[in-house]
Order: sequence, then structure tokens, then C-alpha cells
Amino acid sequence: MRFKKGTKVEVLSKAEVPSGSWLCAEIIGGKGHRYTVMYEGFRGAMDEEIVELVSRKLIRPCPPALELVENWTPGDIVEVYQNFSWKMATVLKVLGKKYISVRLLGSSVEFQVSKFDIRVRQSWQDDKWFVVGKVLLFSHESFCFFNFLLQIPIALASTNLVADHMLSWFLLSFWNFLDSMYSVC
Repeated sequence: MRFKKGTKVEVLSKAEVPSGSWLCAEIIGGKGHRYTVMYEGFRGAMDEEIVELVSRKLIRPCPPALELVENWTPGDIVEVYQNFSWKMATVLKVLGKKYISVRLLGSSVEFQVSKFDIRVRQSWQDDKWFVVGKVLLFSHESFCFFNFLLQIPIALASTNLVADHMLSWFLLSFWNFLDSMYSVC
């Protein structure tokens, strides 16, 4: 992929953690296989902006924003924003509604992070974004469609066309679970 001057990107760095981190930057020049980028948030020793020539293979566009995930669980692999870059981490513990305890991958460093500084991992391959790991199961539209699909076997079960009471129980239980987590259409 080619980038234009002024494009906001992320640049892969292996300097801080073994698994790498993604630094926010802006393309300020170059073309083809190498680009000059200016990092956002970083300042040098003399408080100057940091500029670097980087291989195109280490650059990706900024990932699209996804809805805030509220149901992180221990063991989830996420990206956390720390020291001006996005780093992969494992969720250790959910600490109330605002904070999560994480450990950086490939490191023994553990710390607390605000839920606003955590995101779903995404991978840039073949000029497309792919979600890696946990995602929101349902958008409002897909939830409404799923609600419709659930009504069919429930209706069949209620007319004795489906004799398996376990199926009916399971579907109703699953529906109640979803209903408690999402707004009903």
C-alpha cells in the first residue's frame, strides 16, 4: 500500500517489548518502499519532534475504531495504549467498571489500564483489516436479525412440532441471556 503525505499511520517498533508495539505517526515524505514519518507524542532530548525513515513493511494505516468492548475477561489478548504506543497484553483481572489489570506479552510488566486505553487487536493483511480475538458478538442490526431467527424454533417448539424440550429450554435460556445483555428490538 502506498501512503500520501499527511496520512496518519501506525509504525511497528520492536524497541520496547519483544512482541512489538504500534506507534502513531504521520507520513511527511517518501514513496515506494521507504517513508519519512513524524511520531506523535514523542519528543527528543531537545524537545524536538522525532522523525525517522521507515520501511513500508513496518507501516500500516490506523485501524478503524470499533465499539468499546465492555466484557473483557482474564486471558483475553488485547492492545493497550502505554507510553505513546499500542502494545499487546493479556487481561489479568477486571477491576470494576473503569480499570483492567494487564501484563504485556513477552514481559513480566503488569499494570492497570483504563478501559478507554484498551482496544481489540486488529491485523492489516492484503489491504484489509481483520479483527483478532474478542469482538462484539452483535451489533444492534445483527441482534435484531438473530432475535428473529430465534423466534422460529421457539414458535415450532411451542406448537409441539419440535418435541425436544431441551432445545426449547436451551433457546429460551439463551434468549434470556442475550436479552439481559442487549436491548430488545
